[in-house]
Order: sequence, then structure tokens, then C-alpha cells
Amino acid sequence: MSSKSATLENSQHVPLPIAKQILAEYHKRLRNEYPGILSGMKVVDIDPTNRTTTFELQITQTLLNEFGSLHGGAVCGIIDECTSAVLMAIDKLSFNSLSLDMSVSFVSGAAKKDDVLVIVGKSTNVSKKFAFAEAAIFKKEADGSKGRLLAFGKQTKFRFGSGENAKL
Repeated sequence: MSSKSATLENSQHVPLPIAKQILAEYHKRLRNEYPGILSGMKVVDIDPTNRTTTFELQITQTLLNEFGSLHGGAVCGIIDECTSAVLMAIDKLSFNSLSLDMSVSFVSGAAKKDDVLVIVGKSTNVSKKFAFAEAAIFKKEADGSKGRLLAFGKQTKFRFGSGENAKL
């Protein structure tokens, strides 16, 4: 964790223990709904000051295309999950939201099996009805640092009520 993420007492956002709990519940749900796809994603950092979350994911066989590279659809799924997760962790966005728009740009060569991805999600704006987030996917270097940018994306989510009273 960065030193900034450790100073959460003055944060107007979700306290770190609660953010971790929210993401743990989210990833539990993710593993149940999509077993084997993105279930290996790990939370590395939650930084309310910069409104970011950082994840790592090791590329498995299920994420590869027929050429042995990270599948473009998997990249879109990673962007979707990480932008949703950052909104939940930083802004208490509930599961009661849906995607309105998502765009992904593929920047450099695809990663291969067993490579580790570093994904940084950022909450950019949240209003009463809409939430905006972005994420960038990097290939992790041998020294542990973020390597080259592989892809980045943005997502707009519509927020609606919870339970039986939810209305679109």
C-alpha cells in the first residue's frame, strides 16, 4: 500500500477495511458467476486519495485466444470488472448499476500465458444517476514494476435503486 492509502481517517470515501470487504464480496460473486475466468484477480492497492484501485491477474489458458495471446474479449472483461470494482471500493457504488457505455483501446502487443497483468482502475466522476471510471492494463515486469501499457478503457454506469424498488 502506498502511504497515501494508509491515511484513510480523513477520507470522505470508503474506509480501507470496508473497501477491502466490498471488493472481497465482489470477487466472491465474480468467482461464482464466472468460475475460472477472472477469479484469480487480486487486489493490490486501494487509494481513496487518488480514487484508484490496483489489481493483479496472472494470465491463464482460459484468457487466451487461438494464437496463444491474451484474448481481446478477456481484455474487455478485465476493463469492465476493474472499472466496476473501483466504483464500488471508492464510491460505495452498489451492485445495482448497469453499463451504459464502454470503450477499450488496444495499445501494444498482447501478453502471453503466465504473464502477470497490473490493472489500475480510477473513479473519475460519480453523480446521483451516473458513474464514470477508467482502467489501464499493464504487463508486470520481472522487477515488479508496471511495464508497458497493453490496453486502456472507460466505462459509464447508470446507478439505480436497490431491491424491489429498483427502476431504470
